[in-house]
Amino acid sequence: MGFPNMSRKNSFQKSKSKPDFAALLKMLVLLLLALGSNVAKAAKVAQVESCNASGKQCIVSSPELITGDRVGFFSSDDRLVAYGRVQKMAGKRRIVGIDKAYSSVSGGERVALLSNVTDPTSIEELYTIQRNQGRRLIDATVASASFSIGPGAAGIEATGAWITRSWQDLELTGRAMFTTVAGEVSVAYVERDYLGHETRGVDVQSFDANIYSGLAGLGYTLYSAHRVSFRGEIDAGLAYVAGVVGESDMSESSGFPTKITNGFGLVTRGTATAMVNLANWHVGVSLGQTNIQEASAATFGLSVSKSLD
Repeated sequence: MGFPNMSRKNSFQKSKSKPDFAALLKMLVLLLLALGSNVAKAAKVAQVESCNASGKQCIVSSPELITGDRVGFFSSDDRLVAYGRVQKMAGKRRIVGIDKAYSSVSGGERVALLSNVTDPTSIEELYTIQRNQGRRLIDATVASASFSIGPGAAGIEATGAWITRSWQDLELTGRAMFTTVAGEVSVAYVERDYLGHETRGVDVQSFDANIYSGLAGLGYTLYSAHRVSFRGEIDAGLAYVAGVVGESDMSESSGFPTKITNGFGLVTRGTATAMVNLANWHVGVSLGQTNIQEASAATFGLSVSKSLD
């Protein structure tokens, strides 16, 4: 009768020594879920409540952040929009001073602690940046032009540009420009007949010209991280003029004061543009002046540019 009891005891000891794989698996799943929850919680520290008009301070709601914490503002696709430090604490709210904004903070960004950043100069190497204006842009501008030729020569100026932002955010610009201008020019004349009588008059001729230019220059954008920004640009280059006055080539021998003549000459261009920044697209209105040889033109244009990175 004792043997069966010993057999049951041994059987109990053997079953006790076997590992419970189901329980271990359950613990592992719970651990992973807990870690995932903590990661998600750390990734989403706070949400933006509001920012002041200048965009220099924002209020975020987060009980975890403390004064002095460096935080980043991230877009929905995890691009860094801006970064700064917590300046003040009031209950669950934190006032964050913006140290640098790459684009405007719209209010829907996720705010996260930048715990891995010790030197702010390394931020652009650690994160993908969302810029209102990227390091490289393409630009197209169409403008009306009023030339200082004759009583009011009018033209159209169309340009395309490649813009690269470099040292201190200066913008290196390469621009191709096509200009067409038409109008009238006049020259006074005096004719004498065989009796010596004089006849005075004015000879009026129409003219038109196409001008092809290549320019290089520098630009700079103020408030590039804001919704509205202002950009200035100056360029210089070479222009080729092909035109006619009446039925003659546009040359000095025509006798008409066209201020531009066929062939190559110097061209300069300066513009001031007010732009509205819409993510990677930028729409602007510009005022400018273009000088081609001895003629000048006041311009009013519309521009569209796109950030490539």
